Amino acid sequence: MTKATSLALRQALGSFATGVTIVTAQGRVGDVGVTANSFSSVSLEPPMVLWSLNKASASLGAFTESGAFAVHVLAAHQQAMSDRFASRSADRFKGLSVTRGYGGAPLIDNCAARFQCRLAFRYDGGDHEILVGEVVEFEHSDHAPLVFHGGRYGAINAMAPRGDDADDAGELMRLVSRAYHRLFYDVRQEFARRALTEEAYYVLRILGGDEPQSFDAIAQVVARAGRRLTADVMQDLEQRSMIVSAEDHRFCLTGDGRHVLIELAAVRLSGEQVALSHLDRSEISALKDLMRRLAP
Repeated sequence: MTKATSLALRQALGSFATGVTIVTAQGRVGDVGVTANSFSSVSLEPPMVLWSLNKASASLGAFTESGAFAVHVLAAHQQAMSDRFASRSADRFKGLSVTRGYGGAPLIDNCAARFQCRLAFRYDGGDHEILVGEVVEFEHSDHAPLVFHGGRYGAINAMAPRGDDADDAGELMRLVSRAYHRLFYDVRQEFARRALTEEAYYVLRILGGDEPQSFDAIAQVVARAGRRLTADVMQDLEQRSMIVSAEDHRFCLTGDGRHVLIELAAVRLSGEQVALSHLDRSEISALKDLMRRLAP
């Protein structure tokens, strides 16, 4: 097993291209498992992922009651496994050799990556229930991932630029700014509801890892995001029992602070999914790749 460091987790999550996953859990009356392509990374610090399941699914109760689930990013040779767990078969585990993971979740071998999670938060996503999990353990192999695009299994084509303004650098800043404010709108609304500032949100995200941080270290990271951290922000978070300072003057999240961080992350991802719903998964993947190259 690999410890959930940011770098290692980023490499494991990179196995999910446009992704085909099987999510499993141990229910009260037996194991459940479904094929899902809604898997997404929420946060590296703390390590969190999410996926969604139709509210009409007979398996939903088992996933929400178990308190744990395992996400299997399928490898290229596991198409038959994907089809099995997408079928209406009453016993999708028949004939499979599985081991037990966190919370008793059945584990399938030979995947591209596998994430064992504690169910941390549930979020209403219209006709789907969004399940957010905190990654407890994960594994990552060298297997090429199985991908699904355009109604079939196959490769992903890069998104081609459209129109003459694809090369218009003068338009770039306006488009990036507009996209940022659109994607961040729901989170800003949640900030206002909770009387939180963006600086406070950055503090919670920075402290989402297990390592306590000094005020100066936190302030440097916040400054890179174009914000200025003040002692008043830290004092407010302490008074609201979201962070606590140790004797060495370093700060860490409390249980309440981690819960708020997970809820905010779920709101952010839900809003992002709605905003990007008119794009197919290959376009989203290409867009993220371009943005990472623009701002490494």
